[in-house]
Amino acid sequence: EIPFKKCGKIIVATTEDEIRIIEDILDTAAGNGVNDLELIDRDRIAELEPSVFALKAVWSPSTGIVDTHSLMKSLETGIILNGGRIAYDSEVTGIRKIAGGYEITITDSDKSSFTFTSRMVINSAGLASDLISEMAGLADEKLRINFCKGEYFRLNPPKNRLINRLVYPVPAHNLEGIGIHVTIDMKGGVKLGPDVSWLSSNVFDYKVTASKQDEFFRSVRKFLPFLEYDDLSPEMAGIRPKIQRRGEPARDFYIREESHRGMPGFINLIGIESPGLTSCLAIANYVREMISI
Repeated sequence: EIPFKKCGKIIVATTEDEIRIIEDILDTAAGNGVNDLELIDRDRIAELEPSVFALKAVWSPSTGIVDTHSLMKSLETGIILNGGRIAYDSEVTGIRKIAGGYEITITDSDKSSFTFTSRMVINSAGLASDLISEMAGLADEKLRINFCKGEYFRLNPPKNRLINRLVYPVPAHNLEGIGIHVTIDMKGGVKLGPDVSWLSSNVFDYKVTASKQDEFFRSVRKFLPFLEYDDLSPEMAGIRPKIQRRGEPARDFYIREESHRGMPGFINLIGIESPGLTSCLAIANYVREMISI
């Protein structure tokens, strides 16, 4: 079984202007068929999270967390039990369209190469998904991945025990990020993040910048008034595969079967950032509907 917990989430407004923003979030959610959200006042906020300050908040009772490593292990096991193979420590170095499908070249860790053919290709290569698409002959500047780094700090014990749910601020402008927020894990750990840092080149930079501690402290203390500077420690970093450039409006996931561009059976998944993990099974079902075997 995959460990999970339906802990709930609050999106907090700490100013009058932010109240209008979360009211818009509530309206958007209702328009998308999400009907269990509730606008709550300070008394109700205090019942749910007594250590959090907010004037009002959106309460999402059905939001939950999952053990991500157990989820990925379960998916890996499912692939293997259904006859699939996973080539670890290997790189796709060539894709060539052939009659009836595609020829794929793989280079493994000892630099030896091998090829195989497939009637279909599903490109879900994350940060390299645009490069895989280009390799197959589908170069598209509109689908160019732009690396956007996000760093996290840990809330040190014992104050991690003051938070029991996910706590989010109002989203950032243009949805570049959803703001430095509070996440909990299955073992009671609490992280703050991620921030937004556009990388000038697409390099895999996973370093955590310890000097950002003050930025994180000031950002979240407006809704975590108990926080002190030394309560934070550097934790981890990740990179978002954004298909919009810095300052541009947010763009949705690109999930397309590319027959219309002369590549039947080639399915692109590009720009799958957060909440890609959360929606991974829904995405899989959506892609499955594109496949005719």
